[in-house]
Amino acid sequence: MPYIIYGRNPVKEALESPRKKPIQLYLQNDIQGDVINKIIEGANRLKIPIHRFDKNTLQKIVGYQAHHQGVVLVYEPLGNPTWKDILIKAKSKRDSLVVFVDSVEDPRNLGAILRTAAAFGVDGVIISKAHT
Repeated sequence: MPYIIYGRNPVKEALESPRKKPIQLYLQNDIQGDVINKIIEGANRLKIPIHRFDKNTLQKIVGYQAHHQGVVLVYEPLGNPTWKDILIKAKSKRDSLVVFVDSVEDPRNLGAILRTAAAFGVDGVIISKAHT
């Protein structure tokens, strides 16, 4: 099921993210600027179709409360890698680091572990199922 991201910077970042699979880019007809040019370059590089709409049509797509800034990206999230995928990727690097997490019951503790792992550039985090 596709998802949407809207706004100039969120869309620009999503186009650079390996964790998302962009499907289509919607731009407001009269939108322009440096960030828009970078977004268009990113979409062209990824061979994503670009469609232009008027402001009203984009508002209907994202909802009237959203501030889309004339930019909407339709994407599919990539699935989570398996533990085998993580280990294969880690083996291909010289100094890789993988964290194994077991029996963490408090979600705040897991959040702290994940944030710390991200800060230290960990290649992957493998989390066991409860009590396995």
